[in-house]
Amino acid sequence: MTMTGEYREAAQVEETREVICEKHGAYMSEKFKLYGQIEWSDCAKCELEREAEAKAAEASEKQARMMKYAGVPQRFLAKGLEHYRTESQGQQIALLNAKAYSDNFAEHRALGRCLLFVGRPGTGKTHLAVGILKRAIASGFTAKYVRAFELIEAIRATWRRDADRTEAEVLADYTKVDLLILDEVGVAYGKEAETVELFKVLDTRYLDVKPSLILSNVSRDELQKYLGERALDRLREGGGKVVAFDWESERSAV
Repeated sequence: MTMTGEYREAAQVEETREVICEKHGAYMSEKFKLYGQIEWSDCAKCELEREAEAKAAEASEKQARMMKYAGVPQRFLAKGLEHYRTESQGQQIALLNAKAYSDNFAEHRALGRCLLFVGRPGTGKTHLAVGILKRAIASGFTAKYVRAFELIEAIRATWRRDADRTEAEVLADYTKVDLLILDEVGVAYGKEAETVELFKVLDTRYLDVKPSLILSNVSRDELQKYLGERALDRLREGGGKVVAFDWESERSAV
């Protein structure tokens, strides 16, 4: 046992002796009485290593819980920025933007600065977005991934009489996190009510100065029609950037 903190204050050291630690060599062990029990102190270096390992394990477990809460699809769980292939200038630019955003996420979080990935399907938008999300979580931030139609369905499910959750509770899941990734924006039913429901989430995040990462396979003009000019304008406020994914799908090459 190593005497640290409250233990050292409560203990009464009676004698010392030299002990050999198989890993760190000789150290002075202290014989002490603690709450009526006789103990000899362990190697202090071993104790520090055990504490470091325990903290690392706790941090890893916490990060795993945060990733589970984030709701990343199974297909993208192993994806990271380091796995993104860049065979064209457009891909290189997209990766540089993703790295810059994740490297400075603390600043973007403080300013509520958003990012939009817009363009053809199969070009790696979700891959890069998940890479950003994973880096944000590794830095201690909270994040959530959801497809637009899933968010709309989750909100509408609260309107049933037998609903387990209220609309406010569902909205809180997506407005309280530090980073929201909203995928497949523009791929839904095309009703005006959907624009209103998505606006509730994006507007609340805007008012709370929290960034959103928007992914869409439609053009910028079509995205504006779907989200509404006001929502898109707020996503661009404060330096929010639109990154174009205008190359051919990579899925056939995977």
